[in-house]
Amino acid sequence: MDREAKVTFQSKLITPNQEDKQRIFLLTYFVNTKEISIQEGRSPCTSQAHPYYSRGKITNPAVQGPYEPKDFYVGSTITALGRKFYLTDASQATLEFMELHCDLFPMCDLNNAIDYVKETGKAANLKKAFQARDDRGKGFIPVQYAQEILDSARIEPQFVLTILRRFDEKGMFDFGTLSQYL
Repeated sequence: MDREAKVTFQSKLITPNQEDKQRIFLLTYFVNTKEISIQEGRSPCTSQAHPYYSRGKITNPAVQGPYEPKDFYVGSTITALGRKFYLTDASQATLEFMELHCDLFPMCDLNNAIDYVKETGKAANLKKAFQARDDRGKGFIPVQYAQEILDSARIEPQFVLTILRRFDEKGMFDFGTLSQYL
């Protein structure tokens, strides 16, 4: 693994303050050193990006130790500097890195995503919903439809991304193959 291995997420604050809710942040986790940096991006509140927290270890209040790679995925909440950051998106490079190192990032492991769907009892309903959107009966639907179905089933956001990325065939979602695993 690269000495400066890092993953970067777009995030927003969890706050009752309406102005703060519009702020956008880039949160970077340095895998090897367990350090975090936070940059505030352009938003209605600020015209240009600027550092919010340069770089350092931040204690995870849930375990009273540094954040671990497994804590970082789309849909997770990171508490830093007395604020809660909800991770809303990740770059293509970040997703690829996390999938390549799914031993460190278990939310990016396809087997974990499929197990989650099965263990939560959502597999049968998902299969039916996918089939209902398949006008041609070929086992493929547009990725957008698949995302709507997975989101409406309240699947963890990172698991949705993991499943969509694995079964995306040029913009069409191969639910036929996914169904074999469910």
